[in-house]
Amino acid sequence: MWGNPWRVDPHHAGSSPLAVRDRAEATARYCEWLTFTAEGRALAALAREHLRTRTLMCWCTEGNPCHGDFLADLAATPGPGEPGAALRVGSVCSGYGGLEVGLEEALRPVRTAWVADTDEAAARVLAARFPGAPNLGDIRGADFAAVERVDIIAGGTPCQDLSHAGRRAGMTPESRSGLWASMARAVEEQRPALVVWENVEGARTSGADRGVGRGDGGVAPRDGGTVLRAAGHVVGDLASLGYDCQWSVVSAASVGAPHRRRRLFVLGVRRTASPAWLSAVAARASALRDTLGIPGIVRGVSAPGEAPRGRAHGLAGGPGRAPGRLIPTPTASDRKSCAHPANTGLSLSQAVELMPTPTTQDIPSSGGGYGASLGEAVRAIGADDAARRFGPYTEAVRRWEVLTRAAPAPTEPSPRSARPRLSAGFVEWLMGLEAGWVTSPELGLSRRQQLRLLGNGVVPQQAAAVVGALLGRYLRAQWGLPL
Repeated sequence: MWGNPWRVDPHHAGSSPLAVRDRAEATARYCEWLTFTAEGRALAALAREHLRTRTLMCWCTEGNPCHGDFLADLAATPGPGEPGAALRVGSVCSGYGGLEVGLEEALRPVRTAWVADTDEAAARVLAARFPGAPNLGDIRGADFAAVERVDIIAGGTPCQDLSHAGRRAGMTPESRSGLWASMARAVEEQRPALVVWENVEGARTSGADRGVGRGDGGVAPRDGGTVLRAAGHVVGDLASLGYDCQWSVVSAASVGAPHRRRRLFVLGVRRTASPAWLSAVAARASALRDTLGIPGIVRGVSAPGEAPRGRAHGLAGGPGRAPGRLIPTPTASDRKSCAHPANTGLSLSQAVELMPTPTTQDIPSSGGGYGASLGEAVRAIGADDAARRFGPYTEAVRRWEVLTRAAPAPTEPSPRSARPRLSAGFVEWLMGLEAGWVTSPELGLSRRQQLRLLGNGVVPQQAAAVVGALLGRYLRAQWGLPL
């Protein structure tokens, strides 16, 4: 290293020999890494973290002035750990952007740099809600090296082949869930500091088309060979790319939602990310306990493998669980107004049909034999509107109203039937979104498109809680930091 010729910027000519040596050694390491284009992109965030001033960029090898220019660009750009700097997020299989909204809630400020989804309805929502973010479309052909570098890559690859309600075809190159391979390629080319993968709970048990070890846990080996579960495939790929992982299955009810919606979240942390950078990011989520108003929510995520007997590990049943009877979880099939598969309980469409409809016959009259007056009806319904509309789900609905906004009517008139149908606006509220995020008339989406998007989406509050919790758990386990 010391055989390289060094030049000293006149501004730093009076620096102490020790400071000169430290700056020279650090810059030499950066220059050696940056010789390789891909590695240079990968280390951009790390380099920026250490370049808190323009000091280091004044030191570069005589034969490589471009390295000094590149480092100067990095130094001029605020790093993600610096006050006021927005974390840059790249999103794949973006849907309506619920995971990105959750990251904004947990780690703000956050800027979604680019999204990727081929669905026409999703593309309309993404264009309206993230107007500055280009849509890369089909991630199988996307050039992730040509788009803006990001600090976080997040996505929920298709779940149909992993869900207990689906085909259970597993994560294979032929299945839709096999799109994980393209997300892994994005991680490899971008080398973000953090990776967030979200999927159905069935990813823990559904198989993957890759052999490892010996099949167990009731999952039969394929063709007499070995088997790997889908979640293990994801964690294994991230480990091979240099990421340590934390994961947990978390219920939306754990953050106060009136439905269960259990989802698996995997957080990958790049091993070369500095503890100072990670601590600065985790500090942004430290206020989440108070924001959600749910004591212990962040520290309630259990470690991998610490599942209570009989159910997946996570926050369900903990101090943040919503009280009362829970509403059925929204699914993409709600657009068909059909029942769930056998033995899986009521669908959301069925449940709202069973909710009581308030009528003036339920209101005591003031006398005279003419029934309740209009004024009496309005006052009576207004006094306990939630109980009249939501029946056994009232307590859970009221809690979510405190945490979000007033619940809209669960049903709306059907143009084809005398029976009311499930309201897309109500499902939007169940998913923790602001009014109109998916259902705004300006988006021009049909009710069918709205319900399909909502049923496949992410509850932002759920994502915010678990990402902050998993990052804190990683820092405690890896560095002993009290976060």
